Amino acid sequence: MIAEKTIIEKLKELKEKSKKRKFIQTVELIVVFSQKVDTKDLKSKLQYITLPYYENSKVIVIREVAKKENEISIKEIEEMAKSKRLPRKFANSYDFALAEQKLLPIIGKLIGKYLAVRGKMPIAIKDEKKVEEEIEKLKKSVKINIKQNQIQLKVGKENLENEKLAKNILSAIEQIISQLPRKERDIKKIMIKLTMSKPVKLY
Repeated sequence: MIAEKTIIEKLKELKEKSKKRKFIQTVELIVVFSQKVDTKDLKSKLQYITLPYYENSKVIVIREVAKKENEISIKEIEEMAKSKRLPRKFANSYDFALAEQKLLPIIGKLIGKYLAVRGKMPIAIKDEKKVEEEIEKLKKSVKINIKQNQIQLKVGKENLENEKLAKNILSAIEQIISQLPRKERDIKKIMIKLTMSKPVKLY
């Protein structure tokens, strides 16, 4: 649909035209649909997108007994639930959460209302032997924001090499198109932007 070389050229244009900020901005991808798409169906199919060169997502694991630095125990969740502020702070502290299957109903009951509204409900651990593998996958994943007739998602930081950013963009576009009823025909336009910049059209 779009050549990698074209994306690299557009990334250069985006970075050159954008005002320099005092922080490292995020590169965002915006895909606009040509017609109304069933967003509920799309959200169920595309809960998150895994990218080849993205390792910015923070992943935590909720367990009955926490043993590692990136783990939190259900007792800590129970204590947290006594406050209104702490569950909100907790939900904002990570991008993805994994949890033991048996703990999901308890987590939902205790702090589910704080997590669900932020799209931070935990993903069930299906195979204990593959937990580390799943963590590594989620570190390279991003959540998508679907609003009416468009999707927006992060594809990396502006200081990532353009070649790697281009591969992330291509991968995201391919994954989105694969879930659309009419595939490429459902795409009206594709743009990229930095956190504080105006968009640059890709397609």
